Amino acid sequence: MPRVRGTPASARAGGTPAAASPAGPGMTAVPRHSAGPRRTGPGVWGDQGDGTYRNPVLDADFSDPDVIRVGDDFYLVSSEFHLMGMVVLHSKDLVNWRYLGRVYDRLDISPHYDRPRPPSDPDTRYGKGSWAPVIRHHDGLFWIWFCTPTEGCFMTTARDPAGPWAPLTAVKLYAPGEHPWEDPCPLWDDDGQAYLGHSLKGAGPIIVHRMSPDGRTLLDEGTTVYTGPNAEGTKLYKRDGRYYLVIPENGVSAGDQWVLRSDSILGPYTSENGTPVLHSGNGVPGPHQGGLVDTPSGEWWFLHFQENGALGRVVWLEPAHWTADGWLRIGVDGDGDGIGEPVINHRKPDTGRAHPLTAPATGDDFTGSTLGLQWEWNHNPVDGHWSLTERPGHLRLIPAGAEADPFLAQGTLTQKLLGRTGTVTTELDTSRMADGQLAGLLHLCSTAQWVGVTRTGGVRRITASAGGTAATGPVVRGERVWLRSTLDLDRGSHLHYSLDGVHFTRVGPALTLDFAFWKGTKAGLFTCNGTGGGGIADFAWFDYAHDGPDGGAPRYDTAPVWTCAGPVSFTGSPDSYLDAGTTACPQTSELTVAFTMTADRYGAMAPVDRLPATADGRAGGWSVALDAEGGLSWVIGGAAPGTGTSVRVPGAYRPGRPVRVACTLAVGLDGVPTAAVYLDGVCRARRAGIPGTVMNTATPLRLGAPSTAYRDRPYAGALAGVRIWARALDAAEIAAVPAEATPPWIRVADVEVRTDGPDAPADLGRAEVGDRLPVSVATDAPPPAYRYPLGTTTVTWTATDAAGGTGTAEQRVVVRRR
Repeated sequence: MPRVRGTPASARAGGTPAAASPAGPGMTAVPRHSAGPRRTGPGVWGDQGDGTYRNPVLDADFSDPDVIRVGDDFYLVSSEFHLMGMVVLHSKDLVNWRYLGRVYDRLDISPHYDRPRPPSDPDTRYGKGSWAPVIRHHDGLFWIWFCTPTEGCFMTTARDPAGPWAPLTAVKLYAPGEHPWEDPCPLWDDDGQAYLGHSLKGAGPIIVHRMSPDGRTLLDEGTTVYTGPNAEGTKLYKRDGRYYLVIPENGVSAGDQWVLRSDSILGPYTSENGTPVLHSGNGVPGPHQGGLVDTPSGEWWFLHFQENGALGRVVWLEPAHWTADGWLRIGVDGDGDGIGEPVINHRKPDTGRAHPLTAPATGDDFTGSTLGLQWEWNHNPVDGHWSLTERPGHLRLIPAGAEADPFLAQGTLTQKLLGRTGTVTTELDTSRMADGQLAGLLHLCSTAQWVGVTRTGGVRRITASAGGTAATGPVVRGERVWLRSTLDLDRGSHLHYSLDGVHFTRVGPALTLDFAFWKGTKAGLFTCNGTGGGGIADFAWFDYAHDGPDGGAPRYDTAPVWTCAGPVSFTGSPDSYLDAGTTACPQTSELTVAFTMTADRYGAMAPVDRLPATADGRAGGWSVALDAEGGLSWVIGGAAPGTGTSVRVPGAYRPGRPVRVACTLAVGLDGVPTAAVYLDGVCRARRAGIPGTVMNTATPLRLGAPSTAYRDRPYAGALAGVRIWARALDAAEIAAVPAEATPPWIRVADVEVRTDGPDAPADLGRAEVGDRLPVSVATDAPPPAYRYPLGTTTVTWTATDAAGGTGTAEQRVVVRRR
């Protein structure tokens, strides 16, 4: 079969990125500047530093992962679609991963990969490119196969997984009108015969071909070995003389994982008892498609993806084991139905020793001659239009062609988001920009949303596009600007700019980040020029703090994600509640709600009602109620009678006596969900094996809604100190909850104004004022028409909560001469 140019990472010339970052293979290059103090140690996901991990182990878009072990080392590859190009990750323990090498830099299998085209264009390659690669080690070589939905099936090999990788070989090129393939997987049998399995685009059936041992040529038309509902993700294994298919079925969002076996590689394949081995559970929908691997100690583990909105398809690690009669088990059967569920927390794989916390690289200071492996070009890069050497210590981007839309610009450089919260910051030198040129920081999903600088008529100005809305900022009079995005995929992400590198101002509405073209949202740098007039954008550094291991960004789960100091009083009316909105917590299977409640009679109130929906999709949630004997019942899940699970504390309450309540739900290392109720800091009730572990959805959170039986009666009750965490707290943390202060918080951004006169107006509308508490906000700022004098004027903002507590913040209005 022909060899097709998919330029390997070792064959770079001029402006094509190299296989190793300046700080060494896969290591994070520390920026010369950062966005502020950085957190180290365990993050929200991955290695927890105590011999356990929290899923996902890679909270980033590594779709369709496949994994192998060679000696003591693990290697992982994933789909990259239209992005350039495919990377190899390395780990010593299946939990901590780093970038190791790149398989190719560009796809020259079709000229349509050279330039982004609108999704409506039949020649677009958005969402095309590499689908579901497989990596294997055989006969002293590393091998990778992948299919594209438009060109064919391709293979490459390397002696070292870090590269160089050979140019792509076309194992199969589609004839006009032929049904494309997806999800290939090879197997070399004991007699030396090689086989290649795959499915057809659109999921199923699964077909196996005889193949030449060198992996280049198919020897027959293939045999259909299995047909199932959306059967895809083909993985072939042989163990103890039997052949195994490990595949997902029933679709991505709500599907499950199956293991089938046969005495012949050509089938027939059957499952054990006609049931999957892993399905939705513990708040995790649709565990889907991955790879099976063992450790040197003899343990078995399964890596798979879960589709998670704008973040993309993130990677989970599940324990696995074989039964005595040769069937595979994955996950932990916490609900006793004979099928595994994904684990949230678990002990790490036994690999002989502990390994340091690691996450894939993000930041770059552009001081080397090659880009870090975290960077991926949107379509093929344009040589000669980018450089790390023309201005040492900077990434230089030069517009290619005449394109005004960053979504369609050539040469856009991107990287994956890591985790659900973080801050991305870069510094841009605008001094050599040309008229018509736009350059800046962007997020690429179904659209390009960005903040940057546009030069028009010799004037450079801050411009932005977010949520489908264009926005403008001030004229840029200096050479440099600083651009930032603050990411919170659950509560809102925003764009910011700064003219001094210290004070940042939000610009535009919230970003609308999404999953598009089979990929999660990307962060990146770009330039374009709709006039074709070129120009130069020099980026000095790129800093990305995230919520993972040593990620720098604060952990969102260590502080309450929603608070209300109270007291909040209720009268018995159906409208007597406080609505905390629909996104109080990120999606989670661990949750704590703590509050103090007072009621004037037994059976009078349900102070926490409809918190999250259940994992199985029922419309229920949480409620806490008092009965006529003073017992407290915490009902988890299920709106219909009898569908929830109750945790009851007898004799918990006397009318009129405040009681501090904390309800915590956690999925333990054994995979079993456990609910516990604490009263005044002491655990009073615990129940393991909760059948419908709770996850947050768009279900409203309402505090203090009276129970149905008492809505038409006189009633008085109150809540205070309500706090909600996105994780379960331990006993010591719960005991400390009453001592925590809950003052209102308020945040503002400084305003800078340039003037030709003695004073100038200042638009305080750009100030950020935020508060999650039920408060009023006031300021001593002068009237809107006030003209501020040269120098600095300090304005005070005050937030007041329902209990009379106050919080203040000072805003500086700086007026300077032009």
